Amino acid sequence: MILNRWWTHPCELVACLVNVYFVVWVVVMCCLMILSVLSAVEKRS
Repeated sequence: MILNRWWTHPCELVACLVNVYFVVWVVVMCCLMILSVLSAVEKRS
């Protein structure tokens, strides 16, 4: 099982969590940027 490997190598679990957190952060930042651009475009029209 994958969990057994994670218990013997906790660093792999930490690296996986960091990667997931980074991806989620990037997606949230992109969504915020798109929303701000859309609101700016709507105000102008």
